Parts: sequence; structure tokens; C-alpha cells
Amino acid sequence: MLVRLRLKEIHRYWELIHDSLVTSMCPTGDVNPDQMNFILAELLSGRMQAWAVFNGESKSFSAMLVTSMFEDLPTKTKNFVLYSLTAYKPLGAEEYISSFETLKKFARAAGCTRMIAYTENERFVKIMLKLAEQLGGKSMHFISIPLWN
Repeated sequence: MLVRLRLKEIHRYWELIHDSLVTSMCPTGDVNPDQMNFILAELLSGRMQAWAVFNGESKSFSAMLVTSMFEDLPTKTKNFVLYSLTAYKPLGAEEYISSFETLKKFARAAGCTRMIAYTENERFVKIMLKLAEQLGGKSMHFISIPLWN
């Protein structure tokens, strides 16, 4: 079951959230201490959200997600962004779909019209492509090139 972490839980699990971000962060950001402190501040302010897929039987996390929202300036479209996703155990398609429904409800309530996801997790890509096809979404390549190398 996907649950949104509260402020106390963000503090408690910051190392786990941090490590999740380091391994799966959106390709538009950099992984350095300053950036991670900015993300922590955004999480604590509520402008970003931390989520966990909680396994009630083993009382452990199966996955960690960080989300945010952004407005596309030219179109004024508010988007819900799956900023990072780390699965600690293989998730079934049902868990992905159930988690998607939870995120969709949250995003709709916040006024978002689309969900955008960045990932290198092939299983997640396959499931989300199938879901996008069913719901009239689309997929395209994203390229991120550092300019200071």
C-alpha cells in the first residue's frame, strides 16, 4: 500500500529517501549536498512529497517515491512529476496500478492534469507504457546533457 510520509517520517527516513534519490533521481537535477538539502527543504515545506510502498506483513518498505509538481509556463499546465522511484523488492503490476491510483487522486486534488515520470527501471517503464496506452497518454525520450563537463 502506497502511503505519503508525514513530516516526522521524512525526518526519520531521510537517509533512506536520500539514498533513493541518489540512485534514481530525475535527470534534471544534480546529486550534491546542496541539492539534497534543497530537496529536503522542499519535502519539509510540502512542495515535494515522499511516498513509500509499505509491506504490512514484513512491516518494511517495498519502494520509495519522491514527487513534485510544476507548471509548464507556456501552457500554464500543472503537471505531477514522479521525481524518483526506487523499488527495494519486485512490485507486482497490481501494486503499480494501486499506487498509480493513489497518486492520481492526490495529483487531481492538487489541480494537476498530467503525470510525468522519469525512470530507468525497465519493469516500471513497461507497466507505465501499457497504462499510458490504455489512458491515452504518450511516451517520448528524454535527453539530459551536462553543460559543464
